[in-house]
Amino acid sequence: MGRAWNNEYTSWTTGTPWDFQYNELTFYIVPETYAFLQTFRSSFKQVAHPVTLHPDFWKWSLPERRAWFNKEVMVRYLPKEILQVTCWPGHASMLRPRPA
Repeated sequence: MGRAWNNEYTSWTTGTPWDFQYNELTFYIVPETYAFLQTFRSSFKQVAHPVTLHPDFWKWSLPERRAWFNKEVMVRYLPKEILQVTCWPGHASMLRPRPA
């Protein structure tokens, strides 16, 4: 398609040996694949892309670190593309802000 992104899973890391990659697959997967979950987790760790951390990253609380890390990956690391929205006639009003 000639675009910078696709629907493949990506993995990101702080680069520390104790890093933990969130694995969304365990919440949507069929039981027949449970035998492969450890392999999935290990491969995510092996292919994880490092993220440059904020100098104060390790001074923040765990929720602050998680929030910052996820935002940093979404804003600065994931490839993205702004898609043009096309509306059918009469539906363009759905995109306009409603009066307060």
